[in-house]
Amino acid sequence: MPRELWDNVQARMSSNRKKRHDHIRERSSSLLTGLLADASGNRFTPSFTFKKRRRYRYYVSQLAIKNPATKLNRPIRLPAREIESRVTESLLSFLKSDAQVFDRLGAAAESPAASGQLVAAARKLALRWPALRSEQLRDLLASFLRRIIVQENN
Repeated sequence: MPRELWDNVQARMSSNRKKRHDHIRERSSSLLTGLLADASGNRFTPSFTFKKRRRYRYYVSQLAIKNPATKLNRPIRLPAREIESRVTESLLSFLKSDAQVFDRLGAAAESPAASGQLVAAARKLALRWPALRSEQLRDLLASFLRRIIVQENN
């Protein structure tokens, strides 16, 4: 095999490996790290498991991790994709709603013009949302949300 062909193949394999690694990392990043807690203040930590060569992501209660033998009457493990989807869809819906953004601003806005600018900025952010990378989305969620309290509906 000619050396030039060998070098081209090696370069392509290396490039594919990096793209695959980046894609897996982006798809599996835990968007809500540090934000999820139960009503008692126990945080949830990202975790994952493999089953039949497929990766399943979860957020697991720190209480369950520290006390594995204790029977808990609250959620201890949440499917990551489901909870992340619910949170991101709620925030996106909020950003798309001029009325909700305006109501949330309340008296915090300095003037009607400032309120209008913030509402317009929220709308623009909602339009850019689909193009955001996971790191950008994680930073955005952290800037909007202080804590996400998880509790069971009875």
